[in-house]
Amino acid sequence: MENKPNVFPSTDKMSEAMQQANETGTKIAEQVNQEQKINLTQRNQAELDAEAKMKADSIAMLEEQMRKRDELMAKKRAEATGETIESPLQLQTTPEVTYTKLDNNVEHAKLEIPEDKYEKLSRPQEDAPYDVIKLPSEGLLYPNTGSSLKVAYLNAMDENIITNPNLLRSGKFLEVLINRKMIGTDLKYKDLHVGDRNAIMIWLRSTGYGPKYKILLNDPKNNFEEFEAEIDLSELPIKNLSEKPDENGHFTFKLPLSGKEIKFRLLNVGDVEDVEDHLEIMSKELGPEFSDASTYTLKKQIVAVDNDYDSETVKNFIEKGMRIGDVRAFRLYINKIESGVDMNITVGTPGGGSITTFLPLNTSFFWPDLGI
Repeated sequence: MENKPNVFPSTDKMSEAMQQANETGTKIAEQVNQEQKINLTQRNQAELDAEAKMKADSIAMLEEQMRKRDELMAKKRAEATGETIESPLQLQTTPEVTYTKLDNNVEHAKLEIPEDKYEKLSRPQEDAPYDVIKLPSEGLLYPNTGSSLKVAYLNAMDENIITNPNLLRSGKFLEVLINRKMIGTDLKYKDLHVGDRNAIMIWLRSTGYGPKYKILLNDPKNNFEEFEAEIDLSELPIKNLSEKPDENGHFTFKLPLSGKEIKFRLLNVGDVEDVEDHLEIMSKELGPEFSDASTYTLKKQIVAVDNDYDSETVKNFIEKGMRIGDVRAFRLYINKIESGVDMNITVGTPGGGSITTFLPLNTSFFWPDLGI
């Protein structure tokens, strides 16, 4: 009888192969999920975490500072009027505010600010001293905007904004501050490309308090012992757009696998906030397993496929026709061309080594008196 090759593997081998395939699939899924988190809104995830931590820490420290201030004022009033204060608990302090923490326990639930108050707080300080700063995007991402922008220095009036815990809780602190400081332009905070926003934020801090910024880091080669480092914010390198957009602010990229040519836009701050809000709602309503971070972000970026600008066509292509390898290549291309401040830093450790990390944003960024 003729011996024929056994083209079917044994049951044990099939089981082993299926197990390996499952493990490989799990690793790929984990990698894709991690990439989605990192590239969620074309911002480094470390930046999002740093902003949230800075906001949460700042609220707590500002509230404590205000409580102590009110206690001192009450004590002075009592001394002046001859009243007796037996315990600090009897002092008139700011009302306690209760709020619900988000699921990730990073920041407090946002407080709503009436629109009329928000507009008043955000009004540009047109008569304040200012300087002209170069935008990393060179203004190419905005219609009728030059490569530079007038930005007013932080002044005593801004301290009312910086020391207001309610603004921090509202999630509008940085928006109000930057809207006040941009003058002679129709641009608003949410119109800004993320890299331009970061450049303005760092310039405001450097010129308001000085460029030296203290941070705490952990040395991984010395049992993660904490040490203090000082960063010169004025030395952070600026990266300009490496590609120029068309007259509509759109860029072109040919997907390497499908060969499709897409037109896309870079996200601004308003887009980033919309993505974050959408994902938060999805997580609360359906659970984190139903996160559509990748496709929702892509829908905000891609405006045309093979010169077809029909929104339904673009949506269907993103959801069903865009290969995962093309998605990865597209993200890498965006990271390559986009502009901003390079916030990756290399710091020497006490032991003589060095570590490279993303610049952490702590309470001493806009509140240096509170320490780190």
